[in-house]
Amino acid sequence: MTRSALRNLALALTLPAGMLIALASNAAGNPDLPPGGSQLLAEVLDVCTTCDPLHELATEERSPDEWEQYFRDQEHQDDTPEDEGALADLSDQQIATLTSYLAINLPRPEDDIHDDITTDHLPADGAELMQRYCSVCHSLAVSVIPEWEIEQLWQDLLSDPHHRGIGLSDQRLEEIAAYLANNPMQPDDLR
Repeated sequence: MTRSALRNLALALTLPAGMLIALASNAAGNPDLPPGGSQLLAEVLDVCTTCDPLHELATEERSPDEWEQYFRDQEHQDDTPEDEGALADLSDQQIATLTSYLAINLPRPEDDIHDDITTDHLPADGAELMQRYCSVCHSLAVSVIPEWEIEQLWQDLLSDPHHRGIGLSDQRLEEIAAYLANNPMQPDDLR
C-alpha cells in the first residue's frame, strides 16, 4: 500500500461519519462549478454552422485572442449579431475559459487526431481537473480569494512543492490556473 493510500486510510478511520460523507460527495465532483473549456467547446461546436471539424481545429495553434476571433467569425445556427458569431451564447467569462483552454491544449499531437475525434478525446479542462485533483484536499465550497484571480499568481501557488506532489504536468497545472483565473468563485457559487 502506498504512503498516500495509508494516509487516506488513517484519515478515514479518524473522521466522523458525517465528514466522510461530505468528503466523498465533494470528491465525486461538484456539478455547480462553472463549465470548463472542453464542455464549452462542445457547446460552441453544437451551434456553429461554419466551424471547421474538430479534427482540423485540433491541429491549430492560436492565442486566446486568435481563438476568440476565429469563433466570432463563424456562424451560429440562430440569427445572432454578426460580431458574436458562434460565441453568442457564452458570457465573457466563458469565452475566456474556452479560449484559454484551447490555447493551452491545442494543437494536439498528430497521433491523437483522427476523423471521429470528439471533445471527450481532448485533455481534461480546468473544471474536470479541479474535481479530480483539487477536491481531494480542498473543499470546493471554500471561497477562492478574489485577489488571486490573476493567472500568474495561481500558477505560482500551484507550483509550490505541495502541489507538485500530486503529479500533474506543467500543462495540467497551467490549465487549472487559467480556469481559476477566468472563473473567480464565491461561496454562493459553490454549494
